[in-house]
Amino acid sequence: MILDLSDDALEYGRQAVHAFESAGGDRLVEQAEADPGIRESLAGPVLAELGAWDLDPRTDADGLEAAAALCRSAGYWALPYPLAERLATP
Repeated sequence: MILDLSDDALEYGRQAVHAFESAGGDRLVEQAEADPGIRESLAGPVLAELGAWDLDPRTDADGLEAAAALCRSAGYWALPYPLAERLATP
């Protein structure tokens, strides 16, 4: 298994970490955990701004690496959002 990502994907991941931090960081995570009904309204705009829903990890190698970097970044913050599931949906 190759765990290394391209420089572009790593940069995208760094931008995602900063975007989650700017959106509230720990507070965003706490709010989303406390009230699952508002997860979409908290995390959705950040993910949309990052272009998450434009990624095509199923057919594009660059999109796959970017999606992996985005999932790592969401995991860094323990973002309670079904990101990998949404990215994997056709």
